[in-house]
Amino acid sequence: MNCKNCHTTFELLPIEIGKSRYCSHCGFLIYKNENGHLLTVDKMDISASNDMQISNEIDLIEHEITQKQASTKNTQQKFTDEKKLKDRLLQIQQEKDKLKLERLKLELEEQKQQQQIALLADQSLKQQVQQTLHEKQQLEIENKLLHELEQERKAKEQILITRLNAERQERDRLEKELHASKQAKPLVFSTQNEQKTLIHTAQKSTIFIRNIAAFISFLILLSLFLYKYSSLFSTAQQSASKNTALASTAIQNSSIDISVLNNDTAFLNHLKTDIANKNLDYWNDIQLDDIKAIELITGTSTNTERNYIADIHLEDKIGTKAIANIDLAYQNSSLQKLITNKITYVNIAPKNAWFSFAPFPNCDISINTNNNPIQLKSCAQCNISKLVSDINKPITIAYSETIFIKSDNQYEGIVEFTYLPKK
Repeated sequence: MNCKNCHTTFELLPIEIGKSRYCSHCGFLIYKNENGHLLTVDKMDISASNDMQISNEIDLIEHEITQKQASTKNTQQKFTDEKKLKDRLLQIQQEKDKLKLERLKLELEEQKQQQQIALLADQSLKQQVQQTLHEKQQLEIENKLLHELEQERKAKEQILITRLNAERQERDRLEKELHASKQAKPLVFSTQNEQKTLIHTAQKSTIFIRNIAAFISFLILLSLFLYKYSSLFSTAQQSASKNTALASTAIQNSSIDISVLNNDTAFLNHLKTDIANKNLDYWNDIQLDDIKAIELITGTSTNTERNYIADIHLEDKIGTKAIANIDLAYQNSSLQKLITNKITYVNIAPKNAWFSFAPFPNCDISINTNNNPIQLKSCAQCNISKLVSDINKPITIAYSETIFIKSDNQYEGIVEFTYLPKK
């Protein structure tokens, strides 16, 4: 078919109801669908068709404008969504950076704590090494003195033995002379004094020999006693008179060489077994696993009693740590008394929070902050005190039902609370 206006050939195609088709060349209305019928437009209807064409063009323009507006709106929405997405990604990245920074801070704090713990352990190890060296030097001095005493004893013993042999020979000679005189004719003394002199000389020689023998026996017993109990006396006692030291030891309590016992694993394990399951003031029942170490400070003994003062390092299953200074009283190898002289608990002062606990009553309380600055108060609304102390200059505080502590810098602080029971 041809366009009525420009005669351009077109193909008649079905269209929807209410729709129209225009010439692709001149834009003239060719046909339209009214109620399902395709109606062509004659040339005489050109004016009406032109009006229709203009209207359709307006509709087409409006349609294009609507599409452009929709496209613009979609573009704006897309831009807005992209901006929101970028903002969200930036926020997520910032949160990641913040978490990473916090993690790095925690790792740094842990490293500092580990370094501090390692430093404390190194200092403790150095003290132990120095103590071991001191004990070794003291033992060498004691052994040297013991050797000198033994040499002196041997020299005196040799002198006494020589004199004893000489006196024995003299006695044998006198006895032979007396025996010979009895078998021969009786001796005639010119005076009674000569007879008394001879008898007195023999008696004196016999008494002297007996005294020498008794003295040698005493020296032998003294040597055995010195060898057996030399570790019980200090260097000062060894350098003093042997007889005075032995006499004093026989009537008084003997001091025990705790340096030997502190290196005796079997003895320390025996002490742990004796202490286990006993009630200790300010700790309650001591479990065997609670005892991490024992260090004897002093020790004395008699024939039936032994008394020790010791430091016991304690730690229970939940990590509570303490060092208790105690008295151990033994009667016939049986532990009779276990008394707490003082006890020190280790607490951590957090850097950004308060840590609270209830102290023991009826005790004098002192604080060693290990040179860590801390804040302290006795209730949630009470005034804050700032403290710094060390092991040589602890600070005594008043008792309160509750104690709050917090670090006064950016690091956690190790704080030791020592409780001294009031008598």
